Amino acid sequence: LFFCCGVRTSLRLAALVLDLRNDQRAAAALDALAADTCAPYETAVLEFAQGVTDARVGALAAACGGSLRRLNLNACQALTDAAVEAVAERCPLLESLSLYWDVRIGDASLRALASAACATRLTTLNLSGCKLVTDAGVQAVVRACGGVTALDLTRNGNISEASLAEVADGMPDMRELRLYACAGLEGFEPLARLRHLRILDVCGAQRLTDEHVEAIAAANAALEELNCTWCVQLTDAAVRALAAGCAGLRWLSLHGIRGISGGALDALERGPGGPQLVALDVNGCAGIPAERRSKESLRALLPLLEQTVIHT
Repeated sequence: LFFCCGVRTSLRLAALVLDLRNDQRAAAALDALAADTCAPYETAVLEFAQGVTDARVGALAAACGGSLRRLNLNACQALTDAAVEAVAERCPLLESLSLYWDVRIGDASLRALASAACATRLTTLNLSGCKLVTDAGVQAVVRACGGVTALDLTRNGNISEASLAEVADGMPDMRELRLYACAGLEGFEPLARLRHLRILDVCGAQRLTDEHVEAIAAANAALEELNCTWCVQLTDAAVRALAAGCAGLRWLSLHGIRGISGGALDALERGPGGPQLVALDVNGCAGIPAERRSKESLRALLPLLEQTVIHT
């Protein structure tokens, strides 16, 4: 750890990292960075930092845009589309952008990314909690940023099945897709067109059916993590498909699904997509006898299991 122009910096594998996470003095640090000639940062983390404004993000992009590859602006809630527009214009090497809980960010940000030089380089995009984003914004970024392999749309209530169709067809190498609590989603058929998923989060998907999960499992044999918490339409049939088709499954939440019975546990035990589990949550699955839901019983069934409570 050292300081450059008064800014906290760390050297990792010869790449400079600007780390202002949770920093109450971030505003002063960013102002100093804008005023001085500093080392070319490849990563900037401003998550929960205080005093982060559109102007300061614009100054950061101007000072470091030629080298910046990863930018974390999580929970910088004063930011608007103007900040992302500045980043898109000045950071041609950008590969990862995280905007979690930036509630003023909307479709204009995604259009800016879509038209930027970094569009073909972007691989990770976190839009969790960006409640102004709509299908139109997702469409724009998908059509220009086809190399994205990790996309977080958590709590984006305005997106629909149309966005899933765009993602399935326009981002074919998707590895990690998070659709937690996306209230506007009513159809999930497009997910079966993805072939390389490792992580899928569909927590709270009220309309997700056994048929959807069966198709996803058939198309994504390498799936490792699946969050089906409160996917209340699911039954043992979905678990049987996962157990039979996803041999590398290591993390599975079925929390709160009353249609799941002891038969699901039997299917996981038979595998091949069960014995490798290290995390399994069946709390609230009233169809499974209480004694079979205990930590001891589950570990006896699945010897690699370490975690039995994922959601509380």
